[in-house]
Amino acid sequence: MTVITRKLHEAVKLHEAAKEVEPTQDEWFTAIQFLTATGHTCTDWRQEFILLSDVLGEPMLVQGRILDNEGRPIAGARIDVWQANDEGFYDVQQKGIQPDFNLRDVFRTGADGRYWFGGVKPKFYPIPDDRPVGKLLAALGRHPYRPAHLHYIVDASGFDHLVTHIFDPDDAYIASDAAFSVKESLMARFVPNTGPKGAFLRLDFDFVLSRDSTTAGG
Repeated sequence: MTVITRKLHEAVKLHEAAKEVEPTQDEWFTAIQFLTATGHTCTDWRQEFILLSDVLGEPMLVQGRILDNEGRPIAGARIDVWQANDEGFYDVQQKGIQPDFNLRDVFRTGADGRYWFGGVKPKFYPIPDDRPVGKLLAALGRHPYRPAHLHYIVDASGFDHLVTHIFDPDDAYIASDAAFSVKESLMARFVPNTGPKGAFLRLDFDFVLSRDSTTAGG
């Protein structure tokens, strides 16, 4: 029921957007034709709506370095990254809509400790609020939303295991994360950029890993 309610909420927002844009009858009819053609293209082996969901959203480039406490690059660090899409859904929440492992990947840093990957800017989303936890939040007068973020797990031989987030400081819920996970040190702004393929957002973030205390000093 929560997912259905969210979808209805999104539909209302879409209706508001249409009222704001005020498309002409021809523009509205063209949009309907596009969605109809997308549906007709779907077969048992081709899902055009999944393809459509892949190309929507604001493109972004995320880049940075993995460093030790002395600021030296860590080569070969393993970076596991995942995020919600531009509608606030993870791939596991939209089976049949998003491809499996959409907006998830694992990377290794180069000799210079650098990493980079492309994606779409994530959106805020609510935690499940239809059971006791949701009732508690309501009783406390709190909302269930988490601000837009990227998940990271970073591992490197000889260093402590790191599990963390990067948050969008401009998100509407940045000051009231339902999970109380936001720290100023974990914020990174999505900066508008342009390139040969058009406009995109760039996010820069470096991670510093501490030496594993169980192995430090030999």
